[in-house]
Amino acid sequence: MITKVYYSVSNCGDGSAYPQFFESEKCSNFHQYLLNEYGEGWGEDCVGELEIESDGPVKIKRITTNKSYIDELKSELDEYKDGSSIKQEIKDFISEIEASIREEKINNIIKD
Repeated sequence: MITKVYYSVSNCGDGSAYPQFFESEKCSNFHQYLLNEYGEGWGEDCVGELEIESDGPVKIKRITTNKSYIDELKSELDEYKDGSSIKQEIKDFISEIEASIREEKINNIIKD
């Protein structure tokens, strides 16, 4: 079994950096986009993926699921002015990911 984990590296602004792990490439890329456009970004994207091969299930702690990332973004929305481009981009992204989560749930129900 091969499990993929995606990451986005955050620039802490003090010479240090840390990875944040995501269950989807789409969320890791959006996280990096927000850092580069509106935060302490990099000169180039610092995203990637890890492939983990195992004979059994892999349990990864401290991974940001699509749902937990959406919840995090929603909790930060009030920090941005109404009508700002970042607020609209985040709202659009939330809608897109929520739709894919609903679609995944429907597909799992159909499979069963």
